[in-house]
Amino acid sequence: NHSAIEVYGVEYAFGGHAGDHSGVFETRPFHQLAGQGIIPDSVSTKDQIFIGITPLSFRQILELVEEIAPDWPGNGYDLLRRNCNHFANDLAEALIQGFEMPKFINRIARIGDQVSCCLPSILANTSWPAEY
Repeated sequence: NHSAIEVYGVEYAFGGHAGDHSGVFETRPFHQLAGQGIIPDSVSTKDQIFIGITPLSFRQILELVEEIAPDWPGNGYDLLRRNCNHFANDLAEALIQGFEMPKFINRIARIGDQVSCCLPSILANTSWPAEY
């Protein structure tokens, strides 16, 4: 699963890369990109979930994202413990007080994290490779 937060026509997400700078990025919303043929037909969304209305202005959201972005370095990405779903949850909680991400959103990562101790090290290491 991939998660991002769309607010005021901008989609905010988190992805991994080798650098220690932020992995938070903004883009046009998925549905706009798909509607323009930028995203292949073979790629689809499972769900778009309305999470509520934020009391924050567009400027306040930009400031919020700018404030939290350094806490999400690209080389800190971990498929099971610190992924796009974790970021989307944290941003949603900051936008809407009392928000709780539906449990199914990050279910596979939670299960994987619980059994990673039983996996061979090549499978258990889900963080961004240092050699990149």
